[in-house]
Amino acid sequence: MTGPSARLLGLPLGAILLAFGAIEVVTHLDDTAGALAFWGLSLLGGGALVLAGTLVRPAKRSLGVTFLTIGAVVASNATLWTVLIPIFAIVTVVAAFRDRGPAATTA
Repeated sequence: MTGPSARLLGLPLGAILLAFGAIEVVTHLDDTAGALAFWGLSLLGGGALVLAGTLVRPAKRSLGVTFLTIGAVVASNATLWTVLIPIFAIVTVVAAFRDRGPAATTA
C-alpha cells in the first residue's frame, strides 16, 4: 500500500487531539493539577507526537512511525470514552506501518 493514506489520516487525527486537548485544559482549569496534567499531557502531548510523526515520517520512516504510535497510544488513554478516536488512531498507525512510501529508485 503506497500513497498518502497515512498522512491524510495522521494530520486530522493530530489536529483533533490538539483541539480536544485545548478544550479539556480550558474546561479543567479549576480541577486539581493531576487532572490538568492528565488532560494536557495526554491529549496535547499525544496530538503533538502524532503530528510530528506524520510530518517526519516521509524523511525518517522509523522515527515518524515511532512518534505516531506513541502519540496515538498516549492520546487514546484520554479518548477511550469516544470509541471513534481510538479506532481512528489504530487505523492511522496500521496505515503508517503498511505505507512504505515511494519506491526507491536506483540510478
